[in-house]
Amino acid sequence: MRFSDALTHAYLFAGAAGTGKTDAAHKLACRIVCPDCAADTRTCPTCRRIARGLHPDVITLEPEGGEYLIEQIRDLIYRTSLAPIEASAKVYLITDADRFTDQAANAFLKTLEEPPTRVTFILFAHSAGAVIETIRSRCQVVRFVPKPESEMIAELIRETGCDAADARAALAATGSVFADAKQFLTSVARQNTRAEVVRIYQDLPAMTDHEVVAAVKRLQEIIAGPVKELKDAHVLDSKDAADFLVGAALKELEKTHARRERAYERRCYVEVCAVLESLLRDALCRGSGAGALARNDDVRDDSIGRTPAITPGSAARCFAAIRQARWRLGANVNAQLTLEVLLLNLRKECLWRKLPV
Repeated sequence: MRFSDALTHAYLFAGAAGTGKTDAAHKLACRIVCPDCAADTRTCPTCRRIARGLHPDVITLEPEGGEYLIEQIRDLIYRTSLAPIEASAKVYLITDADRFTDQAANAFLKTLEEPPTRVTFILFAHSAGAVIETIRSRCQVVRFVPKPESEMIAELIRETGCDAADARAALAATGSVFADAKQFLTSVARQNTRAEVVRIYQDLPAMTDHEVVAAVKRLQEIIAGPVKELKDAHVLDSKDAADFLVGAALKELEKTHARRERAYERRCYVEVCAVLESLLRDALCRGSGAGALARNDDVRDDSIGRTPAITPGSAARCFAAIRQARWRLGANVNAQLTLEVLLLNLRKECLWRKLPV
């Protein structure tokens, strides 16, 4: 399908994490910018690049410092006036649309209402009602509801060939975001990161302050693995693009890659929080006799000589600490310091008691 009047200029995809907003946005972007959109998006090279965040004309914008800055929006407005780099149209994916300040929203309104030709905006928010009304009213709102976990597990098994236990662990590690879980299952580096978080979690009660700091540094080194995977993909993408891009267009692609790498690194740290949260939830389930609800089937605490001893009050404080860490990461607070504070706070709650040998 070519760019036509069948499409509107701006959409607001509203729904909780894991409801398929990103996947739907990528498929819509494929329809807009991909000349072979009639092909299977799983095998089409252009569509695969869009899904991986590598297409130069499908640009993702995220808030800096916890909210959208006026400088970001001015840069966005300028870039919308530029011609597409590779395709015949451009798509802007704007995350966390509920984080516009009044000043940033006012700067964005005219461009949102009357964008340059062949530009489409897709905004994301957990709730349409949380988005500033002047922005919401200029978008076609599309609401998403969560898929049942059993359906997501079946789909992950079908699309990646994993087993049910791996699918549950992937969903737990990514906050039940299907697209992220699918990528997780194909990334050895991200699986290694999860394995290290599990190890830290299990050893945390016996760690000294110095060992906690060392563990965070080791975790940062491992997180560099998934980030390197993306950088390597960007290098290959830039080499391919160099065949038909020159000058300013190639520099703009490199800037886009750098933004995506920073955003991806931040998501990797947020994923650490998701893994810790899922492990704590499992401990609470097992400690209350609801072990069947545990999602990390490969982490059986009794097999390593420990048994869950977390109370609801302790769990509530742990979950609050994780929420605070997520907020700090979203606000670009130093990641190493944020994780150190988080682990020290979790250690206070005595998550495990050692069983007699």
